[in-house]
Amino acid sequence: MEKELPELENDFESASDDVSRLAAMLALVDHHVNDDFVEGWKLATDALELAKKLEDKASVAHAYETIGNCLWKLAEFTQALESLELALDRYLGLGDLHGVGR
Repeated sequence: MEKELPELENDFESASDDVSRLAAMLALVDHHVNDDFVEGWKLATDALELAKKLEDKASVAHAYETIGNCLWKLAEFTQALESLELALDRYLGLGDLHGVGR
């Protein structure tokens, strides 16, 4: 069962360390990718920076994918394609065929 927006926001605000914050941020981003594309893009950009800092390759790929999806929905097709290609490269490097397929 998916969490509702208030619960996701609470998880994000109450995260006590960077790993928990990143997980909460990506969960919130996944919610916004379908309803608030600008907020989703902003959160995904922040998540990307944190994932890079933590050297979390799977989260870097996830963030690039979400940035691309939000940009696509905002009709920023060139930038979206660049982000989706970066996500694809990371998913291939991880051997994540599910990520590649998305």
